[in-house]
Amino acid sequence: MNQILIFMLICGITKTYCDEDKTYAFKYGGMEQQDSVKEYFDIVMDEIKHKDGSDSIFLVNGEVEQKLDLDDEWKSRIIVYRSDTVDGEYSEYKRFPEFSACSFMKKIYKPFFHPTMKDCSNLPDPETCPITKEQYKMTNCEFDANVFRKLSQPGFYKITADLLKNDEAVTGVIFRGSVYERE
Repeated sequence: MNQILIFMLICGITKTYCDEDKTYAFKYGGMEQQDSVKEYFDIVMDEIKHKDGSDSIFLVNGEVEQKLDLDDEWKSRIIVYRSDTVDGEYSEYKRFPEFSACSFMKKIYKPFFHPTMKDCSNLPDPETCPITKEQYKMTNCEFDANVFRKLSQPGFYKITADLLKNDEAVTGVIFRGSVYERE
């Protein structure tokens, strides 16, 4: 599930949209892994970049080795923080509901990501539970982040994605990026 969260969050605040004659786009600023991630996953992101000529479509290439099975005893927690400046104080902007691994696969992964990922990855079928330990790969997966257009506004973002067991965070990643007005 964490590998899916990683790819989902990359495009989670990514968008290009028109609002009162202004067009905005997203710039990916990187990912930080907690030290404990290595106990659960080996994450190799070979490439995350904008598709040529697009501010909302990302190409993702990478591998994630999931080192344990994830069942409904595991949950995800995603919180988006926002600041007006890159070195300013970040405040909570959006908190997503926590999902168990199997619920996440059916309610989030299946409708929003599986249609794209089924042809460019070996990520599991959305009805799979538990999500078994495996070496998952993505090759030239395209994510059009316009589906998230209501989520963000111009500014700087920090997204925390935590994996929980017994309601305690055991590991996680932090994504950074910014939304800006295109000229």
